[in-house]
Amino acid sequence: MIQDMVNFTNLVVQDEESTLVDLNYITEKILNEYKGEGSKEPIVRRDLLPVLIGFPSQLYMLFRAIIDNSIKFAKPGEHPVIHFVYEEVQNVVTNGQRGAGKPYHTITVEDKGIGFDNEFADKIFIIFQRLHTQQSQYRGKGMGLAIAQRVMANHNGFIVAKGELGVGATIRMFFPATD
Repeated sequence: MIQDMVNFTNLVVQDEESTLVDLNYITEKILNEYKGEGSKEPIVRRDLLPVLIGFPSQLYMLFRAIIDNSIKFAKPGEHPVIHFVYEEVQNVVTNGQRGAGKPYHTITVEDKGIGFDNEFADKIFIIFQRLHTQQSQYRGKGMGLAIAQRVMANHNGFIVAKGELGVGATIRMFFPATD
């Protein structure tokens, strides 16, 4: 938890230089950490992801948090299933977030885990907010998606979530597309 707090605090002060970041490399590096982990090793399908201008360590934290959640909240006894979808979109309006007239690189991460009630879709991005009790079999500190939201803000983008209990969760990240 202390490391997560340090990471979150460091996101407020940006001392890293932005550079070209290959999101395929980032996600592959994270997914390789789960190879050989038995039931934690995810089954992954991926579109080719874009190369963006961004902060490499922050983008690593962003995708690490999202992948960790997909694995952590997998259905008991099943391998986590994660699908990365990429598209470029124009005129985004979703969950009150607006990007009218602007193109966005949209990366959607879908999982087939336990999901969540959409009533809590905004709550999951608040620091220390958990949807499960401390006694639950699902572990977490309520930091991962708060970090993800801060990283998206640092990249002038935004993130939204939706879920369905027993079906899975979908996280959509919108990165401004620059020419």
